[in-house]
Amino acid sequence: MKKSRLILFWATLVLMLPLHATVYGAALTGTYTGVQGRTIVVDPGHGGSDAGALGTHNIAEKDVTLGIALELKKMLAAKGANVVLTRSSDRDVAYSGASDKEELAARVNVANRLDADLFVSIHADAHSTQDAQGTTTYFYEKTDEDRRFAQILQSNLVRQVGLFDRGFEENDYYVLENTHMPAILAEVAFLSNPQEAKLLSKSSFWRKAALGLYNGINNYFLAVR
Repeated sequence: MKKSRLILFWATLVLMLPLHATVYGAALTGTYTGVQGRTIVVDPGHGGSDAGALGTHNIAEKDVTLGIALELKKMLAAKGANVVLTRSSDRDVAYSGASDKEELAARVNVANRLDADLFVSIHADAHSTQDAQGTTTYFYEKTDEDRRFAQILQSNLVRQVGLFDRGFEENDYYVLENTHMPAILAEVAFLSNPQEAKLLSKSSFWRKAALGLYNGINNYFLAVR
C-alpha cells in the first residue's frame, strides 16, 4: 500500500514538472505580453544639428537618447510591437535649420499620422548644479490615460536603472500636449551629474534603461487591456 502511494506521488510530481516549467519559462521570455500588435512611436530626443545637453564625460544627449531608443525598439519588436522611431540616426527629424517648433511638430506628426497607441520621448536631463540627480517622467493630461501611463512607466524605469526617483510630473511640453495618444517624456538621468553622466556613456546602461521603458510600456498595456 505504501509502495503504491509512493509511486503515485512521484508520478504526479513528474506530470506537474512540465506545467511548472512552461509557466516559469513564459514569465522569463515575456510570453504574456501587452505590446503585441501595438503601434508605438519612440522619439530619441534631439539629434542632427541639436546635440541637446552635453555631459561631463564629453557625451551628447542626442547620442544617449538614440542608443536607448535603438535598444528599446529591439525589445518591443521582439515581442510583436510595431515600432517606429522618429529618427534612427544622428539627424534632424524635420530638416536641417528647422525651428525648434518645426522640429517638435515633425516628431508629433509621425505619431499622429500613424494613429499610434503610445508616444515615448527619451531624454537625459541637465541642471546648473552637479548635485541634481535621478529619473523623472513627464506627461500632459490630455487623455484619460496619460497620468496612468506616466506613473507605471516611472516606477518600472526607476526599478531598472536604480537611480533616485524624482517622480512623475505634468508638463506642457509640445510633444506631450500635441500628440493624440497617451504620451510621456522620460528624463532617464542627469548628464550634468558626473556619476550619472558616466552611466549614460555606457551601452550597458542604455540597455538597462531600455528594459525599464519596455517593462513600463508592456505593463501599461496589460493594465488597460
